[in-house]
Amino acid sequence: MMKKIILLIAAFAALASCDKGPKVQLTTWESYRNPVVQEVREDPAVLYSGGKFYMYYNGAGDDDVVPLMESKDLVGWEDLTPAFTALTAPAPLPNCSIHSCSVIAHGDEFLMYYTATASSSVVGVATAPFPTGPWTDVGTVVTTVTSDAVLTGAPSVYQDGLSLGLVVSTGKGIFSLKLTDDGRSLSGDAPVKIAPETLSAPAMYKHGGKWYLLATTGSVSGGAGSTARIVYGRSDNVTGPFVNRAGESLLDGASELLLEGGKKFAGPGSCSVPVDLSDGSSWLVYNAYDLADISRGRTLMLDPLFWEDGWMKVRGGTPSFCSDCPVIKSE
Repeated sequence: MMKKIILLIAAFAALASCDKGPKVQLTTWESYRNPVVQEVREDPAVLYSGGKFYMYYNGAGDDDVVPLMESKDLVGWEDLTPAFTALTAPAPLPNCSIHSCSVIAHGDEFLMYYTATASSSVVGVATAPFPTGPWTDVGTVVTTVTSDAVLTGAPSVYQDGLSLGLVVSTGKGIFSLKLTDDGRSLSGDAPVKIAPETLSAPAMYKHGGKWYLLATTGSVSGGAGSTARIVYGRSDNVTGPFVNRAGESLLDGASELLLEGGKKFAGPGSCSVPVDLSDGSSWLVYNAYDLADISRGRTLMLDPLFWEDGWMKVRGGTPSFCSDCPVIKSE
C-alpha cells in the first residue's frame, strides 16, 4: 500500500513539473474541401478589390442574368445582388442572352466585358464605380473579328502596361484584340490569332513577366463522360507565340496540360484568370463535375497552382478533394 502511495505522489509531482514548462499553443489546421460551392456556378470570373473577391458567373436563362458572389478567402462565398437581372441586362441584339463575362479594374472604374448571343454573338462592355455596381451598359465593342471569324464564346480582358486588350473565342480560333485606352472600343490594330479553334474559354494571365493563355479543350457537357481539360501555353508577349515546355506552338496543336479529370471529379474547364495573393501563392477557380453527385452540374472548384521554372501545375494534375486554405493577408 505504501508503495502505491509513493508512486501516486511521484506521478503528481511529474505532472506539476510539466506544468512549469513552456505552453504549447495548438492551432487549427485550416483546410477546405472541393467543390467550394456545391451548386452550378458556370464560367466564373474572379476579381479582387478592396480586400474581397468578387465572382461573376453565367446565369443566362435565369432572372439573375449575371449573378454575383463575394468572398474573403476564395473558399466561402455569399450571394450578392446580381450585376444584371432580366430587367436590367443589356440588349445589344434582339432577344439575346448575356453570359460569359470578364471584369477588370481600370482607373477609377470597373469594366465588364460580356458576350451577348442570339442568332449571332457580340461582345459588349458595361462600367461601374464599384465591383458590386451599379452597372451601366456603354455599348458593343466587338461584332466581328475577321470576315470569317464569328464570335463563339467568352472574352477575357487583360492589361498590358497602360493598354487594355481582349482575348476572344471564334469559329476560327482564339484572337487577341487591342482596345482603346478607355476600354470602350477596339483600337483599330489588326487582330492576332494566338490559338486554334479546338480551344475555348480563354483566360489571359500575366505572372513573373510572362504571359499565359489558359483555355479549355474537349467537351464541358456530358457529366461523368465530360472530356474537358484545362491546358495552356506561355509567351514573352501577349500576342504570342504561345508554346509548351518543348517550345511547340499552340497554333500547331500543342499545349501544356494543367488539369484533367480524375477519380473524384470529371471535366475540369472554364477557369477564371488565376488569382495571385500577397503571400506569393497562386490559385485557380474553375468548374468540374463532382462524381459523387453529377446531378449538381458544373460546380465551383478551387486549387492552388505550383510553379516550376516558370511553368504552372496543379498537384497530381487532377482536381483535389481537399487542400490547405489560402492565406489572406489584410491590405
